[in-house]
Amino acid sequence: MQQREEGCGVHAPFSNTRSVVELSIAEIIALSRNLQAHSFAIHEGQWNKSAKGSYEIRGRTLGIVGYGNIGAQLSVVAEALGLKVIFHDRADKLALGNARRCDTLEELLDNAEIVTLHVDGRAANRRLFGDAEFARMRPRSIFLNLARGMLVDQHALAQHLRSGHLAGAALDVFDNEPKARERDLRAAAVGCRDLPPQEVRRPHPTRRSGTNQRLNQAPLHGQISTHVRNSPAQHEHDRL
Repeated sequence: MQQREEGCGVHAPFSNTRSVVELSIAEIIALSRNLQAHSFAIHEGQWNKSAKGSYEIRGRTLGIVGYGNIGAQLSVVAEALGLKVIFHDRADKLALGNARRCDTLEELLDNAEIVTLHVDGRAANRRLFGDAEFARMRPRSIFLNLARGMLVDQHALAQHLRSGHLAGAALDVFDNEPKARERDLRAAAVGCRDLPPQEVRRPHPTRRSGTNQRLNQAPLHGQISTHVRNSPAQHEHDRL
């Protein structure tokens, strides 16, 4: 998170890291255990205790695409929960814990049962995942994008969910997101029409938590205070 106004620049590069990691883990567990489907069934008056298609995450292989601040911390937390971790990054990154680096994205897709994206929004990453990448993923695997909406061809994703090739997906970001808190959310705005039932979508709340905002206030306030102390206006005031 970075903000610059009236010559005062503040920067909190780790502000969202833990929040994104926690929600990623939550989505992985929810999709692996079919929690959304069971909740929908209860609301419709159905009592379905079937464990069909439901798996514990321990022992499964998580593939992390992008091993920066978020990807690396997710790697550590996921491994503590019993997941095997592999990752791919274009840059040379040190593997943490028992995580294993994949030299190519194709290698990661061939081996991961859960794939999660944590890369930036540079132009070269646009449509990083399309029909070819989803087709290469292992049958009945899970896909998460909590990074940038432009990374994914959402129509291709929906097709692979409907065909049953993918077991589930969680999206927190979209190509076109409504501004602020628009109460009248039109389906066309984020491509929400005719969603596959195994696709979970959330209105980009990943970094929105009271804990996150409270913990980030101190470093940002410190940067602003330093800027004020070092400003010419403050120096002039001190001489009075």
